[in-house]
Amino acid sequence: MSGIVAADQIEIKEIAIRSEKFQTGKKLYVAGEDQTPVAVALDIFENIYYPYLTGYLYMSDDNDVARTIQARGTERLDVVLRSPGATTFIEKTFIISSMPKSVKVNDTTSHLLLELTEDHGYFNEIQKINKGYKGTGPEIIKKIVEDNTTKKLELGYYQDVNQPELRYVVPWQSSYQAINTVMRNMTTPSYLPYFFFSTLSSNNLILADLETIMRRPAFNKDIRPYTYSRAGLNKNASLEEIAFHIGNIQTDHVNDTLTMAKKGALGSYVETLDSLTGQPDASRIDMREEFRRVISDNPEVFQGLDIPIDRFFRVDDKPIDLITDYNSKIFSSIACSPYKDFNGLASDNLSILKILIKNNFIRHMGNNSFNIFVPGLAFGIDKLDRSVGSQINIGILKDGAGDGPDPYDERRSGDYIMMSKRHIFDIVDNTHNVVMRVGRIAEPKRLN
Repeated sequence: MSGIVAADQIEIKEIAIRSEKFQTGKKLYVAGEDQTPVAVALDIFENIYYPYLTGYLYMSDDNDVARTIQARGTERLDVVLRSPGATTFIEKTFIISSMPKSVKVNDTTSHLLLELTEDHGYFNEIQKINKGYKGTGPEIIKKIVEDNTTKKLELGYYQDVNQPELRYVVPWQSSYQAINTVMRNMTTPSYLPYFFFSTLSSNNLILADLETIMRRPAFNKDIRPYTYSRAGLNKNASLEEIAFHIGNIQTDHVNDTLTMAKKGALGSYVETLDSLTGQPDASRIDMREEFRRVISDNPEVFQGLDIPIDRFFRVDDKPIDLITDYNSKIFSSIACSPYKDFNGLASDNLSILKILIKNNFIRHMGNNSFNIFVPGLAFGIDKLDRSVGSQINIGILKDGAGDGPDPYDERRSGDYIMMSKRHIFDIVDNTHNVVMRVGRIAEPKRLN
């Protein structure tokens, strides 16, 4: 891929297919130690919004593998590998959920594309639960994970929620659907969101809130920023320079103020009708004020950051009308439950308001995001500060000659949250590179 710097070789211990159709304990190795690789490349995807990993395995099959495994979407793929500098191997098991493509390229060879789903995510989709839970949101999530999966919840990455205890009867949903329902009704005391995800860096599932994420420093803060240099790397570059080099940057669909306004992420009106009394309850959301509040509540977290909404833009050149003064989105709902937060579904106006504000912070994080292409040297090891849901420090040089003593563009540089990753393992060359989506809900204040 253009712009990606080849990293030092990874160590692939095994990539092997298992199936009940095979002899017990037998594996079909497609790559690994002392194996002639049939597999060509392996892509593994992490996402802050998904509780399981997904991926693709690319194979050049001249050994009749497809017929041998008799793929039915029930085969397991064991992946055991280690990046340079790592002390332990990463071990993950996937289910080969489908074969999206098989192309015959000559009489004896086919190119195969196998779609992968992390095993617990696959099993989750085919098991529905109907059970009642009581507690705070994180307590219910922890119970659902322990009761219905083989995974554990990583502790210490989230704080208490703003909402009181609730009761929730899971209405024949999968475990992760139920958890997603609970999370929709969760905010921190500052109305910031929670995320529930899986990572290549741990065998546990992670529940994290945005405030806790931002309180943890970027893993490379005291080393060096990931830096994009138009001049690239010279042939004498050190391993550290290679590891923290950004090969390419892609920015798409960002700073879209009109779309953000239409979604209610700037200014909106919220009305809830109580079906028992017939009385309406109305409020409005001004996201500039919400940003001002959350920055005031967390000054140490947001130190040096600014509200990412244009305070100078006026509608129709009117001297007093800011874009956040307009109700660009109207939210209407009916409160039909006699119990506040009964069954985990927030129905009063204040609860709905908090959830909408939380969703707007998520939208702003996506609106201030871009992709970077980096070597995988720092991301194939079992440290949670390297996973999605953690921060990374980035330095983007100013365009042109630049001005002032600081060479970095303050708007595009600084700490970002790793939102998603595509790990690209080139099995033929034994290299690991990463395409990463990074974002943040606020931007640094201008230095000049």
